[in-house]
Amino acid sequence: MGCVSGRPVSIDSKENIFGYWSHLLCDVGAHKARLKRFRKKKFLECSGYFWAFRNNVIKKFPLDIPEDTVISYLFREKGYKISYVPSAVVYVTFPKNLHDFIEQKKRTAKGHEATRKYVNIKKIPRTKSFKNELIEGHRAIFYPESFKEIIYTLALFPTRLYIWMLVFYHTRILKKEYQDAWKRVESTK
Repeated sequence: MGCVSGRPVSIDSKENIFGYWSHLLCDVGAHKARLKRFRKKKFLECSGYFWAFRNNVIKKFPLDIPEDTVISYLFREKGYKISYVPSAVVYVTFPKNLHDFIEQKKRTAKGHEATRKYVNIKKIPRTKSFKNELIEGHRAIFYPESFKEIIYTLALFPTRLYIWMLVFYHTRILKKEYQDAWKRVESTK
């Protein structure tokens, strides 16, 4: 075993759109995707919120990409397994406004786009990508429990599309790749 990931759980209220989105993305997006991959013994990426990895295996890792994005791949390339423990929970607060939500998700997506610089994504396919969101995103429609949550869910789809369009524009057109100039998301504090 090389790395193990815990389960992020949102502590935000589902009564507002951003809190609801945080629950949907944690529960349906991250948790169900990791659990499915883990049960099928497929590669999964550890959560940056709660994870651990074996010491002295990766001597150096790139600094121009988020460590939680690339380390799971580097361990897998060395033949180590990645585990998921859903009972190991970490409670997280998420962005409270559209600007912060877009900035956080854009930064994360750009980090995942940068994995191709260090990892053979033909041998170990990326787990977080626009393509995967298209393929696996349909699960979100089963999450809502009220009419308001249906509206919130439907609003998430164009927002995520807009974020991926920004990522494409920044990385492929402007050639601005992820930089480790991490900016604090104020509304999460």
